Amino acid sequence: MTNNLASMNQHQLQPLRANLGHQLTASRKLIDFAYSLVSGVDVEAKRKDLIFLALADKCFVSTSAIQVLCEKGFVDDGLALVRVLIEAVINAGYILESGDQAVDDFAEYPQFLAWESFMGIRAVDPVLTQVHRTLRRRS
Repeated sequence: MTNNLASMNQHQLQPLRANLGHQLTASRKLIDFAYSLVSGVDVEAKRKDLIFLALADKCFVSTSAIQVLCEKGFVDDGLALVRVLIEAVINAGYILESGDQAVDDFAEYPQFLAWESFMGIRAVDPVLTQVHRTLRRRS
């Protein structure tokens, strides 16, 4: 039964493998078209719009990286980037549908995380945080 399932999956994947060049060409054309739609366009944008566009660009970049890896035969490495791509798509959808407060929270999360880490380190060893402050003042 397992062999039949494996061969069935291989059989179903065969048209995709045989047509990879065509798929990559079509994908590049779609990406170029998407960039042409937004290139040189001035719009009034809210913070959520800018974050959404940044995440969309990240999706395009991740897609290009996945394509390059697959073309070079590094499919497993390409699959590792699929998670990054899906995460960016989910975050973009979340941002697009969220209110201003959720967007602000999303944008400010990296600073919040750094502060939480700093406070955790300070709780364990206050000397490390003094060294950190001294180094920040020098730079």
